[in-house]
Amino acid sequence: MTSTNTQPKHTLPLYECVLCKDEYMGYGNNAAPVAEGKCCDNCNFTQVICARLVKEVVEEDEEEEECCQSCGTTCLDHTSNKGRGSEEACPDCKEIRCKHCPCECVEEKEEPLCECCFEAPSQGLSCDQCANPCCAECIDSHPLGCGSICSECIEQGEECQVGCANRWHIDDPRQCEICHEYGCEDCVEWNEENNDYICCDCLEDANEEEEEEQQG
Repeated sequence: MTSTNTQPKHTLPLYECVLCKDEYMGYGNNAAPVAEGKCCDNCNFTQVICARLVKEVVEEDEEEEECCQSCGTTCLDHTSNKGRGSEEACPDCKEIRCKHCPCECVEEKEEPLCECCFEAPSQGLSCDQCANPCCAECIDSHPLGCGSICSECIEQGEECQVGCANRWHIDDPRQCEICHEYGCEDCVEWNEENNDYICCDCLEDANEEEEEEQQG
């Protein structure tokens, strides 16, 4: 008696290549990182494998950029670090290093010289008027309480607030009692009648008002 096998022969499944969109028989290849899904052998060799090699090179470059310039290890394999995000720049030399590693930078910060005498270091002081670094000998408190002022700005004086191009010396502050503007000696004069300073603009207004009252 002859026995016959009625089971159908095993056939390979059909799939569509996600890259070239042609249909093939078989199980295909993983198309990542180019695309999601399966690709044919030709697209695998010409596109997918090349993309994977490029990705590996880029990841190696990124890992080198994360290398601590102080201890020479990356942030991932440094035992004292807790993974990524622990790298920071040295405030002095700006090198990227692990924040757990002391920087070997020996660069000394040079203190800027005083812009007035150009001899003594500024010691972190600066004029509030011109913003130039100044030493303690060349800077003083503004007489009107406007912060600190250097000797050069004191010598130059302040701009006249009344409107002319002259300057008034801060050691001789002339403030109009009416408008409270500071001005030079040409624009702000002493008013003997009221025993205070008055600027030329306010004096003119006062004279006009007085004339109107007399006419009225």
